[in-house]
Amino acid sequence: MSAASASETLRAIGAEAIVRQTHISPANVTRLLAGDFSSFTPIQFNGFVTILEREYDIDLSEWRSHFPAVTENETQRTDKSKIHDDPFSNAARAEKQKRRNAAILAGLLLIVAVVTYVVIGTGTKEEKIELNNTAIEKAKANIASKSAVSSSPTLAQADAVQMTHQSEAADVAPEENTVLFDDLIIRPRSKVWLGVIDADSRKRQTRTSGEPWRLDGSKRWLIVTGHGYVTFDCGENDMTFAQKKRVLLLYEEGECREIDEAEFRSRNKGRIW
Repeated sequence: MSAASASETLRAIGAEAIVRQTHISPANVTRLLAGDFSSFTPIQFNGFVTILEREYDIDLSEWRSHFPAVTENETQRTDKSKIHDDPFSNAARAEKQKRRNAAILAGLLLIVAVVTYVVIGTGTKEEKIELNNTAIEKAKANIASKSAVSSSPTLAQADAVQMTHQSEAADVAPEENTVLFDDLIIRPRSKVWLGVIDADSRKRQTRTSGEPWRLDGSKRWLIVTGHGYVTFDCGENDMTFAQKKRVLLLYEEGECREIDEAEFRSRNKGRIW
């Protein structure tokens, strides 16, 4: 399909229908249909075009060729406020922040190790140096706070924690009628945006990654994916998808079930995210 035919197809569908289908804001859909790309950042533009191509199976490469060649850094300096509304940009910035926090944590650990060696390791029995307890406590608190926002634990670490919890739980007699479910594991086959909602507390979490993500199997979850190349480990049953379009999933009581947009909205106060 040519770019002209693709544009005509979108105009024939209409801005209102496109907004309902893609959840792109009405103002942005209007600008796209009018060919007014000047107000978009490169990340916003590519994100919107990718969504339209995926949802309507059309080729908008001609749109891409006419988009102004502005670097991401220049766009961020001229209009940072637009980036905050872009989920793709937010995900990238979150990844950068995780790497920055990990580097800070490593630096702090190195400093503590050096100070400990100099103060304690090189001392003698005759000469002891008394450490400042307040400074040590502040360092510990700082390390703990940085560690809390560092990169997510690996799946192996999560498995070790779960085994510890299960071992502790085995020493305590379970209450009558208590049912324990295996954790839900999301396994992307490539890097993907994931949105997870606690169906009871409504707490939201997002992640853009190609690594497995373990969720508490005792809770109910609503899950939406950026694409459908992903596998869900649901206890003894696995669900594997291989599709370009997103997946909407409900997890409860150890079972996964794909749901449509209407049911997802009904369980999420009328919202898809």
